Amino acid sequence: EPGAEAGEVQRRDRPARVHPNPRVLGPEEIVDDTGAGDAFAAGVLLGQLDAAVGPERGVELGMDLARAKLGFAGMSAVERLSPVYRRFLTG
Repeated sequence: EPGAEAGEVQRRDRPARVHPNPRVLGPEEIVDDTGAGDAFAAGVLLGQLDAAVGPERGVELGMDLARAKLGFAGMSAVERLSPVYRRFLTG
């Protein structure tokens, strides 16, 4: 969600962990919120499905993808999501 200051990972086998959002966007930076939740969910799901990523890193990826998606209208610049994912893979 735009303006969210943190994401929380809750698991049955360990205590909840809060992940601060390192960069909360200002209202002037948000072009369109359509699809931002889906972008966030994509990162979280990757963390659930790939043990090498894990849920914590999945939340971080989801926040980065959602932040990137908030910067453009609709799916007009979906290519802006690729560098975010590439940085995640190499970082």
